[in-house]
Amino acid sequence: MLKSLTRVPTIQPLEIFSARLLGEIFRFPLLTELKTGFSQGRLVYPYFRVALKGAILEKVSLQPTPREVMNAWRNGATLIFQFMERIFPSVTQSVRALEARSGRHCHATAYLTPAENQAFPAHTDSHDALIVQVLGSKRWTIWDGIPDCIEMTSLDPYVKPSHDLILREGDCLYVPAGTIHRVRAEGQASYHVTIGVHDIPARAP
Repeated sequence: MLKSLTRVPTIQPLEIFSARLLGEIFRFPLLTELKTGFSQGRLVYPYFRVALKGAILEKVSLQPTPREVMNAWRNGATLIFQFMERIFPSVTQSVRALEARSGRHCHATAYLTPAENQAFPAHTDSHDALIVQVLGSKRWTIWDGIPDCIEMTSLDPYVKPSHDLILREGDCLYVPAGTIHRVRAEGQASYHVTIGVHDIPARAP
């Protein structure tokens, strides 16, 4: 399965969404959106979450204030914008177009991570994912073919990863469901979007 996992200039068979186009779609001004979202009451759980060292910071996520969010950010927390297609019209149109092309239910989640930090330890996702690196870079460490008896928390440094990739602005990555992976911002603050592609039919238009 991991043979399909590679950094590619376009996403196949969804060729209508090139890396450059996806990057443009999801390159909204984050700080402005954050401020506007707070003022309009749009950034509320579960649409907005804050993660640090593998855990969701419930207080900040449930009742976010600009000061608490910035304090969490300075301490290395990742800001997560979930279900973007339900909040931002341009993302809604893009995700619906992707669903129409693939025939599968999709959703978009953005991750803004401070330099040299990560939101979660090694883990798997239950859905396929199309990764779009929008700003900065992130290191993707991936393990393939790991027996179930090995705990994911024990992988590093005892098990050599199958792939160690750095995604830079404009890069895309396909990560199949069930793939063990860990993601860390490299060098500077990093922003990527995960488009979850679920194994269920797309919603009706």
